[in-house]
Amino acid sequence: MDVFAIAGLVLSGLSAILDIAGLAIPYWTYVKDVSNAGLWSACFSSGERPSVCASIGTAATGTLMAVRAMVVLGLLLMIGAVVCFLLQKFMMKDKVILTKVAAGLAILAGIFMLIGPVIYATSKELKVEGSSLHAGFALCIVAAVLGIAGGVCMFINKE
Repeated sequence: MDVFAIAGLVLSGLSAILDIAGLAIPYWTYVKDVSNAGLWSACFSSGERPSVCASIGTAATGTLMAVRAMVVLGLLLMIGAVVCFLLQKFMMKDKVILTKVAAGLAILAGIFMLIGPVIYATSKELKVEGSSLHAGFALCIVAAVLGIAGGVCMFINKE
């Protein structure tokens, strides 16, 4: 494998891992010492007591569900890109088109991973007074950028 193939695979794999972390942690928004919320749960604290977390579940708004859908779809496409790329490199070496399919999937995954956080950041419905965007949001943005970069590396791969 050439340098671009390895770079594409590493960037895409890292993108998937960061996206999983961004999806999982309850720190998309943060209000100093009061609350934090992610895509699946929200936590509140008062004074010296430990924070209490609750699942958002069925109380999720349409906008939050759209954010979830975009980020999860991006993750699934990225996993598909990595699988497709590995299949071509190790099992179906004569099917060069699989590399281009993997590149397209990775770029598309990065776009979906980027759309989710953009919806989250621009939605007035999800804004909480005094809150700031936090780690989960940033992880998904970084995952999107790495995914697009991985797709470009796969695309310019010479093999």
